[in-house]
Amino acid sequence: MLRIRQCARKAKDQANFNQSKRYMSKRILPKHVIDNRAQFSANRILSLYQHFGQSSYFGEDVSVQDHSIQAMLLAQQAGEDSEFQVGALLHDIGHILGSEAIRESDMEGCGTLNHELVGYEFLKKLGVSEQAAYIAKSHVLAKRYLCSVDPEYADSLSPQSQTTLKYQGNLLSDDYISQLQNDKQFQNALRFRKYEEQAKDPHIICPPIAHYYNLILDNITNNLKNISPKETGNLTQYPQYHVSSEQLKAWDSDGALVIKNALSKEHRSELSKWTQDLINVTENNPKLLVHHEYSSTNNQDILCRIEKMTTVSKDWANVCQGVIRDIVSQIYNEPAVLFKDKINLKGPGGAGFYTHQDATAYNPQEFAKHHISVMVAIDSSNAQNGCLQIAKGRHKEGIFDNKDGVTSEKYNFDFTNVIAEIGDIVLFDSYLPHKSGTNFSDLWRKTAYVTYNRMSEGQFYDKYYQKKANVLKHGNISINHDFMGKAH
Repeated sequence: MLRIRQCARKAKDQANFNQSKRYMSKRILPKHVIDNRAQFSANRILSLYQHFGQSSYFGEDVSVQDHSIQAMLLAQQAGEDSEFQVGALLHDIGHILGSEAIRESDMEGCGTLNHELVGYEFLKKLGVSEQAAYIAKSHVLAKRYLCSVDPEYADSLSPQSQTTLKYQGNLLSDDYISQLQNDKQFQNALRFRKYEEQAKDPHIICPPIAHYYNLILDNITNNLKNISPKETGNLTQYPQYHVSSEQLKAWDSDGALVIKNALSKEHRSELSKWTQDLINVTENNPKLLVHHEYSSTNNQDILCRIEKMTTVSKDWANVCQGVIRDIVSQIYNEPAVLFKDKINLKGPGGAGFYTHQDATAYNPQEFAKHHISVMVAIDSSNAQNGCLQIAKGRHKEGIFDNKDGVTSEKYNFDFTNVIAEIGDIVLFDSYLPHKSGTNFSDLWRKTAYVTYNRMSEGQFYDKYYQKKANVLKHGNISINHDFMGKAH
């Protein structure tokens, strides 16, 4: 009987092992999910370096991008594997994330504080392998270690690196040094540090970062193929565009966030066409709310606003209900829903808007308590053509005194012009004071504004536009009386 039980237990254990083996050999993520995630992540990284990697490497004679590429090439020449090379290439991505968020440099102008941890967290969210991300995470610790055990190394650091050392924790304790000496993985960080210190040669002409796109893509793809169920929880929920911790800090501080690389190249090139398609049907589509203003430039009424474009344009709906909503959801740290949408068309001589807060038009007794609006630049936006102007950091002071939504002139706001190129998006808080000026250029300037609220507060799109329809009957373009022009 005992032998029978032993045989039965052995058979059960074998069955469990076989089931586990089958489970482990099966991908946790479907192939199409892996491919899509990997492409979104690789594109996000590539775009970061292309937009922000050309800035100077904090007083050195090379750019951040060239420094990173040189470090990778040195690792490659030394025979390091592909994961190590990816880590070398991306080790300073935390600095670039600080630049992307348009935050002032920390550490006496020498970059982003804790950039190694900022970069590590970001890379892990995008699905970069642990071995590659570890290089980013540990390269500052390796510097501190080498400075602690080798005074000559410390003396050889550039002035900029010596400055950052003060903010990075300076020298290590003896106990910590002993701990690291027994850490086999840390040897990778020490080897990398040698490559990193040499990667500052201004005479080397580096290939463009796009040359290494497949290296990055392959790393993420292979990592996602072998990722464990536990590790999937570390991936971003919003793979189309992951908002970094530096961007979240900028949002909290400013009440606004400029993002230059959220929309794909294809989408950016199509924005004007999508808008023209809407203009072509404004007279015949009852779903749209259409506004005109009197233009003193040519003495006639001109189109100045189209609302509810997502109910008519599938292209605008896909973007507004896709990547843009995903970005707002990350700001809210919960799902967001569409509250309203519109396109403002500011022709030559077209009027601007007085200082106001959007929150005054969104009665919290009727609608949600908080909203985030997203400006999408259909055309380039600048001071001459009446760009958006925001009062950074004034979004945490509640509702300012106003009349019919127009903020009192007694406040001394310091406004910043939001200069935007086609396809840039700008998020701003519903409590942030803002305005815009007259279009003094000879060209039209078209801009979309898409507003969201937390899903947990409810969906108010239809209710809002029922109220807006009543406003239209009285000849107003907005619920607030903030429009400087003459609406018709």
